[in-house]
Amino acid sequence: MGVCVLLLASISAIKKTVYTRLINISLFSMLIGIWILCNSKVIELFTVNYSVFTQIEYPSLFLSVVSMCFLIRDMRQDSVLWKRMILDLCCVVLIIFNIIAIILHLSGIAHFPSLLSVFHGLLLVIFAVFIIAGFQSFKTMPITDQVINIAFLVICLFAAFDLLRFNIQKFLFPSLKNFDLSILPYGTMIFIILLLVSYIFYIYEMVIKRVEAESLEKAAYRDPMTGLYNRAYCEKLFKEYSENSNQYAIVHFDVNGLKKMNDTYGHVAGDELLIIFAELLEKIFSDFSYVIRMGGDEFVVLVDENHIRELLRGISKMENFEKEASVRHNMNISAAYGIAYSKDLSESEIIHNKQVHLEAELVYQNADAKMYEMKKKML
Repeated sequence: MGVCVLLLASISAIKKTVYTRLINISLFSMLIGIWILCNSKVIELFTVNYSVFTQIEYPSLFLSVVSMCFLIRDMRQDSVLWKRMILDLCCVVLIIFNIIAIILHLSGIAHFPSLLSVFHGLLLVIFAVFIIAGFQSFKTMPITDQVINIAFLVICLFAAFDLLRFNIQKFLFPSLKNFDLSILPYGTMIFIILLLVSYIFYIYEMVIKRVEAESLEKAAYRDPMTGLYNRAYCEKLFKEYSENSNQYAIVHFDVNGLKKMNDTYGHVAGDELLIIFAELLEKIFSDFSYVIRMGGDEFVVLVDENHIRELLRGISKMENFEKEASVRHNMNISAAYGIAYSKDLSESEIIHNKQVHLEAELVYQNADAKMYEMKKKML
């Protein structure tokens, strides 16, 4: 299970998704699983080489605690500097212990079993430090951390009992063979299940936060009445288009008769006119361009150079669509518009206005001027 989860987490990490917690859970599951196979003698089904047992069993146990500590550290992103430093120091101490233990074992100075008592003592000290430095009120924790803390409590109780059992047997009753059965595998199983449950809650919380962020962004960049992009988003696009070298076009629309509609029939009728015109623009242009309501009766269509032809075809359809919409809704729906292209800007024009306006703003101003020319002809 640990290997499968590790593969999933690694693939997700490659895609630049934050799955550090899942990687630590999977590493712990894998390492503790290897230790359980060795400790319960299940590995004898694959090999009877006892030196292999030793070289697998003890490093997997030692390293599993490292992955657990990194998981606790990941959970406890405390704002207090000394607490973060202590948690980091504990992780470093465990890594150093593992390096020293491997060197001592390979050099023949001290084998892994002889280091077990040192490991137990170090484990008790580090867990005590983690409890103190990582303490948080249970009530103030999110449900994810609550589940993980319950999981740690379970594994600590099982580990404490197993340490007590192991040392009692080793120093007081070495001849009692039935007393060497470890209950830690059962505690580990409960621990891993609770960790995975906590991770499900963790993913759920992440999804909720992402949805909320997207909703806020949508609210910030959408016109509430028409559902089109708003001026704030248009300014963002202007900045992006001004900073790259691609060519583009801007169409500026100004709806005819809005003031008259508001004065004669009220603002509800005026809003209906704007909504109908927005739907018309969206129907014609939204598949290949940005459709934006700048405010009032002004709309903008922004399209890159790859879709200029579609833009011109859409413009040619506008008159027929406006006539059909006018008949269907029993009101006059029409607009003046102006088209401007970024390629038409001269170098001197860009340089002269660079300190005051973005390039896209200059294109928009040209489209605005052309729109007013058309507006005068329609009067």
